[in-house]
Amino acid sequence: MYNSVLGPKQDILLSLLGKYHPKTYIEVGCFQCVTLRLVTDLAPVYGIERCIGFDLFEQCAGDETELGVGDEHAPLDGPPLSFEEAIGLGLEVYKGDSKETLTTLGDLACQPPVFAFVDGGHSFETCYSDIKNVKACHHDAILLLDDSDYPGVAKAIAECGFPSRRFPYYLTVIE
Repeated sequence: MYNSVLGPKQDILLSLLGKYHPKTYIEVGCFQCVTLRLVTDLAPVYGIERCIGFDLFEQCAGDETELGVGDEHAPLDGPPLSFEEAIGLGLEVYKGDSKETLTTLGDLACQPPVFAFVDGGHSFETCYSDIKNVKACHHDAILLLDDSDYPGVAKAIAECGFPSRRFPYYLTVIE
């Protein structure tokens, strides 16, 4: 089992998983797979039957708008994972630009209810695309968006027009 020291964002995420009891957990932007590994390990506790991650992995070009300059992406407790290492651990992960890979979500036969943690690129275009692609495939999905203090993310949330509510640590839920 992957042991992790929880941070405040992970506490909120786990609290929401306990509230919504999703059958499918999707993570967009599973950088280093830290949170994806945590949720996968705890899936039986929350009744989650499937955990799926999407990320650029090593393909990330380092675009400051996408990554967020100064973001601290240190693992909570454990090494960062490459795509191959994530596959080796049995994680269901998809590599590539989420603007393209998320369009395959409809083909993945996700069991509702679906909960998606969107923590990908910070540009308006990427975040807007991530929200729209998840909602297009799973219109009833609950979305938790990280980094809603970034202008591109905040604008994408506003432009999507879905009811949302703010949490501490720049987390926003779209129901």
